[in-house]
Amino acid sequence: MSLAAAIALCVGLIAPISDNQTTTPKPQPSGRAAVSSAKMTNGDVIQMISAGLSEQVIMEAIRQASAKNFDLTPAGLVTLKKAGASDTLILSMQAGDARAGNGGSAAADAASPARVSPAVSSEKKSLAGVLPAIPAAVRTEDGVYYAEDRSVHRIEAKTPYQTRTGSTAVSRLTFGIKKARLNAMLPGLSADLQVSQSPGFYVHLAENESVGEYYLVRFTVKQQQGRRELEVGSAGFGKAQAGFAEKDIFLVDAKRLDRDIYFVTPKTALPEGEYSLLVVPQVTGSGQTGLTPRKIFDFGVR
Repeated sequence: MSLAAAIALCVGLIAPISDNQTTTPKPQPSGRAAVSSAKMTNGDVIQMISAGLSEQVIMEAIRQASAKNFDLTPAGLVTLKKAGASDTLILSMQAGDARAGNGGSAAADAASPARVSPAVSSEKKSLAGVLPAIPAAVRTEDGVYYAEDRSVHRIEAKTPYQTRTGSTAVSRLTFGIKKARLNAMLPGLSADLQVSQSPGFYVHLAENESVGEYYLVRFTVKQQQGRRELEVGSAGFGKAQAGFAEKDIFLVDAKRLDRDIYFVTPKTALPEGEYSLLVVPQVTGSGQTGLTPRKIFDFGVR
């Protein structure tokens, strides 16, 4: 082979790839795995809790999520709590590191509820990060307010229009074995306000009131009589007692937001029916056996 032919052969072997030729690109190393663009929601957190993932794992998933769309309204917080979310986990959803995927912009900060750092050790400050802010209307006037999304509805206080003793004749005929029951009554079959099964209420205490004086009770609806009744006492067989029937009482959580303001939620979801938050009753006069509520804040669950 001549020298010229050898040079031509070498040039052909090292010639660049032409434009119409293709190659498979080599994968480039990446510092982190690709993150889904879908926003993380309360449902995702609840699903992870139900799957038994540890709190630390869930918090890390929240931190690494590229975008979040958490419902941190009072109703959303109640739903998270009932699903088993701890205060620490909820704080991580509200805290600054939980918003890292949203860019931490000023606009996002302005649109978000007040937050505190998860590192805060004070119990009072930690609760402030979990609980909702106090609306101006609640601060202005004492009473009970239903929290719905980002608004509140004031519940006007009522008093029973009548109390009466039921089954007195039967009680006498059975020598007190069959109890006579004293009932407090409200007109109408249902309250104007109808709420969800897991409602939240702001309670701004009046002067000299205590949150421990508030009870969550269920009415018995009397269709034919067109009213709601609440048993407030009973008597029979030489024994009289004042108070509510155990089946009508529902336990609540009361979290303090300020000196006289609390956020109250039922510990369990409420079945459909008619209810009231009422101030502990006072003993009535005229020799009656029973208690008459001072104030009734009625609502229904549908």
